[in-house]
Amino acid sequence: MTKKALLVPLIALALAGAAAWLFATPYLAVSDMRRAADARDADALADHVDFPALRESLKGEIAARLSPTSGPAAGNPLLAFGAALAGSLVGPAIDAWVTPESLSWLLRGELPPVSGQSINPAADVDASMGYAGASTFVVEVKPKGSQARPIQLVLTRSGIASWKLTAVHLT
Repeated sequence: MTKKALLVPLIALALAGAAAWLFATPYLAVSDMRRAADARDADALADHVDFPALRESLKGEIAARLSPTSGPAAGNPLLAFGAALAGSLVGPAIDAWVTPESLSWLLRGELPPVSGQSINPAADVDASMGYAGASTFVVEVKPKGSQARPIQLVLTRSGIASWKLTAVHLT
């Protein structure tokens, strides 16, 4: 076999291997995040999270839930004032709560301690994950056996093969 005839299959094999590795990178990132959470390694977990984007995502999600834009509350100025007041408190609370440590608790299936209260283990969860676009990967989590809509953790490509948690959709 000539060198040229051997080179073509080797290049094709290298390209196929690179494509498979590139496809697997978000799955590897989620696995790394889970492993960091299990090891209680907040620094390793923080490497996989874009905290400013995640905080803004959560602020938007909660503000949308608090907004009385439809139904009987839509024309009520008192409810609008209450929603605005609650919205002004949400931002600082999210800024203080969304930390590597709190995400580590959640990824281990536990709730972070609040004001010195004991930690309550979260229910078993069903999780599924997959691509939602070339640069978007979604992990859906919901309590096992629940009919509730899942919470979506959105990872966005950062560079060629790195992924960061950038949003949470409470749906």
